[in-house]
Amino acid sequence: FKRYFGADPVVSVIQKSDMPTGDAYKIRASGSTLTISAAYFTGIRYAFSTLRQLAEANNETEILVYYRIPETEIEDAPAMSFRGLHLCWFPETETIQIEQYLRWAAYYKFNYVIIEFWGTFPFISHPVLSWQEYKASPKDIRRLVDIGKELGITLVPQLNIFGHASGSRGGSGKHTILDLHPEYQPLFEPDGWVWCLSNPATRKVISDIVLETLEAFDNPPYYHIGADEAWGAAECSSCRHSDYEALVLDHLNFFHKLLAEK
Repeated sequence: FKRYFGADPVVSVIQKSDMPTGDAYKIRASGSTLTISAAYFTGIRYAFSTLRQLAEANNETEILVYYRIPETEIEDAPAMSFRGLHLCWFPETETIQIEQYLRWAAYYKFNYVIIEFWGTFPFISHPVLSWQEYKASPKDIRRLVDIGKELGITLVPQLNIFGHASGSRGGSGKHTILDLHPEYQPLFEPDGWVWCLSNPATRKVISDIVLETLEAFDNPPYYHIGADEAWGAAECSSCRHSDYEALVLDHLNFFHKLLAEK
């Protein structure tokens, strides 16, 4: 309350039998008394966000002295259990930008933030999959995961396990791996944009990096596998002459099982 409003109220806590359930909350502002009802701390957090959004600065002085909260009664609950944002961590993205987005997301009651790395995750298992000069640091990622927990937000990693395999932009012709390490061409379809699903080494590499990112994000309950923008799929000789539908389904099911076990 002091951080949001610059004031230290007198606080009394009362246990009531008609508390809201789950993440729901109630607000009653009347006279000089403000009452917040919630079953869990998450509800209290959401109530304070609502109050801060309703608050108006006093208009009687040159310099801010206090805020006004209108007399009101509110009963609110999330309409969806998963309320998420999807952020891309580009080579030009600064860590402070991700933190800023996290704090905005928490303020507006989101509870999940997906972070998609564009060749910027600091892989230990396969360092060639990162832009060396632009990758995030493990310390920064750990700090952001902890900030998310403090704000009530679960961070979810994304790595693309099918299309968008370049780890960077398609339009600019940048490829995180092949621009600097063309010896890894067998892992991709001829144009480099899609992982080669007929190469057994592909699954091993993707398994390593998926599990590495999952651990770095403290094993969240979700993982975003991408699998979009699969332009150029089934173009190499092996994939082209395979039962490609079965190959894709087996690929997706393998990673579903791998992640479900975690």
